[in-house]
Amino acid sequence: VPSAVRLNDVLVSGDRLTIAGDDGALFFSANFTNLTANPLVLAPFNGGDVLGLATTPTTNQVCAVGERALLHKAIGTARLPVIDLFPPAMQDVSFNPAGEGYAAGSGRTLRHTLDGGLTWDLVPVLEPTYTAVNLRAVCLDGSGKALVGGQATGGNNYYLRRITGNTIAAPNVDVPALASNDVVN
Repeated sequence: VPSAVRLNDVLVSGDRLTIAGDDGALFFSANFTNLTANPLVLAPFNGGDVLGLATTPTTNQVCAVGERALLHKAIGTARLPVIDLFPPAMQDVSFNPAGEGYAAGSGRTLRHTLDGGLTWDLVPVLEPTYTAVNLRAVCLDGSGKALVGGQATGGNNYYLRRITGNTIAAPNVDVPALASNDVVN
């Protein structure tokens, strides 16, 4: 991996390795256990920084999200733009084995899918406490439990919420920042 490329996320699925980087960089190896025979191949794309990766369970494809409303499917080194429906930048994506997934991003952007990422619905993030929240991380497990996290812009609190379907669930959890530069990733 070139040292000039900042790396943002790593995804291992079986023997396949996908690495997300700045400036649209996406590196792929079909077998990371033998990088001599299967070296990392750069699949460049002019779409801004790639920030989050997840395997779509129903197709075993990689879903990549990032700046400039980036949402791509990656099959090896081939990249297919899905749709630019996520302005602004997307920070993270997560799927459960059934194909349900969430994509989280800046400006309180949260999307939900039930079909492995073919279609996405908006999840309203209504927070009277914070005028703006940058959602930076999302995690979904096989039992349907999901968490989304970020940092309140202009505040000293993290943002950590449970998600159920298309609803931000109560109770909400506010976590005081430990230092001014702490961020949920």
